[in-house]
Amino acid sequence: MLIGLLILLTFALSGSVFPETFTWTNPTVYVDGSAIPTAKQVLVKTHLFWGTSASGPWTEFAVVTAGAITYTGTPPPERGVVAYYTLTAELDGIQSAKMLPSISYTRPFVACNPGSNLAISPSP
Repeated sequence: MLIGLLILLTFALSGSVFPETFTWTNPTVYVDGSAIPTAKQVLVKTHLFWGTSASGPWTEFAVVTAGAITYTGTPPPERGVVAYYTLTAELDGIQSAKMLPSISYTRPFVACNPGSNLAISPSP
């Protein structure tokens, strides 16, 4: 008589999304060196980009508004892949050049919790 085992594994990932937090400093001066008024600094939009080489090509993955200086989320690409990140600042509809040099970062793998609800049943 053949006996088979049915093994059901349910992996429980506690919080399946593991975000990263990006931080930066917004510009305080225009390219001509003149100061950006404080009232306008809170209007800066930051565009975040990623690519597979330090010089691009670049793909935008997030836009942060209201002068914010952080982004928390799950950026591309998948974990374990070396990626490069850069940003631009936008004010009054004019977008800056990309920040260089770009930043190299490999999103680390995160271990999952052990499985649960293991069941073993004899097969007929």
